[in-house]
Amino acid sequence: MVEVKIENISKKFGDLQALHEVNLDIKDKEFFVLLGPSGCGKTTLLNIIGGLEKQDAGSIYLGDTCIDRLPPEKRDMAMVFQSYALYPHMNAEENITFSLRIKKTPKTEIQTRLKETSEMLGISKLVKRRPSQLSGGERQRVALGRAIIRKPRLFLMDEPLSNIDAKLRVGMRVELTRLQKKLQTTTIYVTHDQTEAMTMADRVAIMHSGKVMQVDKPLDVYQKPNNIFVAGFIGTPPMNFLDCNLEDRKDGGSLKTDAFSFDLPSDMYNLARKVTPSPLIMGIRAENISVSESKKNKDDIQTEVYAIEPLGSEIIYTLSFDNHLVKAKAPPNLLLDIESKVWISIDKTAIRLFDKETGKSIF
Repeated sequence: MVEVKIENISKKFGDLQALHEVNLDIKDKEFFVLLGPSGCGKTTLLNIIGGLEKQDAGSIYLGDTCIDRLPPEKRDMAMVFQSYALYPHMNAEENITFSLRIKKTPKTEIQTRLKETSEMLGISKLVKRRPSQLSGGERQRVALGRAIIRKPRLFLMDEPLSNIDAKLRVGMRVELTRLQKKLQTTTIYVTHDQTEAMTMADRVAIMHSGKVMQVDKPLDVYQKPNNIFVAGFIGTPPMNFLDCNLEDRKDGGSLKTDAFSFDLPSDMYNLARKVTPSPLIMGIRAENISVSESKKNKDDIQTEVYAIEPLGSEIIYTLSFDNHLVKAKAPPNLLLDIESKVWISIDKTAIRLFDKETGKSIF
């Protein structure tokens, strides 16, 4: 059992508060992803877990053991870096087996583990090549092999796929996920790429400015964001946001923006009115906005095509109305021109409302 408990971890670099009272519980055998923009503190947290940085406050537990005072080599963790960090004068076999040779592991065991690891990673025919003779994807597999062969209690991975091309990255995501499930080793993975997080993680922690914004399963983070930052960070294209207010009516209530208003279902309206009297922000994802060349419902809003992004399987339209821009997804057969007049319909059941002052989700 390898559970990781992070309690109240804080870290400053000069005047910069890199981490602010971070708390996380990572489960045994879990593929746990730290996701956030550059500078949010995710790599600093990973380095503290690995013992490469010292926290200013808080503690790290591996199972029931506090590892704060243990040096990196005593923590039984293996790190995979963004830069591969392979020794250029050694071939792949020597790089992979380096840690075992340092520990004076018997040669027969080293060869057994090397065979097992290289076959698992599909690099058996490459082990005599030096890093300069390998492609970026092959180097990454060697770096993974160096970590796997140690059979550590915990894997720490810092953006390991960011230096390989987009097509290869897709395949490597699949391979990494498959390997982790096969090895059953608890893994903490750092990335700024939301696609990696959504496709690989059992759970994901969204970080921003040294704080954890939300910890949840990828689909729950997407569908039920805790705040505006998470809602805007997760999803391609990002969620659309519009300032709005609630408007009372005799038979219920409506949501009013500068450009339009429409009736809300009574349960949504009553919840929003009960939670906060302050101004609100409405969030709606592109896939929940339908685009049509004609008006079909009484609440439809007339807009103008501002920009077009054809993606093959779909088209993303940026639509303009009353100085507002929103993005909507449409099927590839809906071919429109820039400045075309069109109508949009918003799925009311998919609306998210946020308190404008706090940024927190109401529903």
